[in-house]
Amino acid sequence: MAAILNSEDELLVAGVRRGLAKVAAALDGEAAEGASEFAVGAALDGAEMVIRGELVSGNADRLPALMPSFVFLVALPVVGQDRAIELSRRTEQLVERALGSAEV
Repeated sequence: MAAILNSEDELLVAGVRRGLAKVAAALDGEAAEGASEFAVGAALDGAEMVIRGELVSGNADRLPALMPSFVFLVALPVVGQDRAIELSRRTEQLVERALGSAEV
């Protein structure tokens, strides 16, 4: 899929992945026993593939609505379900505020 995206889309994909990796790294101090780098890497890979799929399909406008799910996926193996849900909800609020809309 990488060859299909233009350079602007590639920058977007890389930027979102870096941002999600920073979220996971920031949570490392809260990490539960046995937090898996492999699981975080897999979550980052999965989020990247979804982002690429949405961009290839012409659905870039759906990406903000998917951000809470991406945050949940990368946080889950580090801090567990309850904290990951909390962070996902906070992300949803931030996205809504950034878009100036109650409907994301």
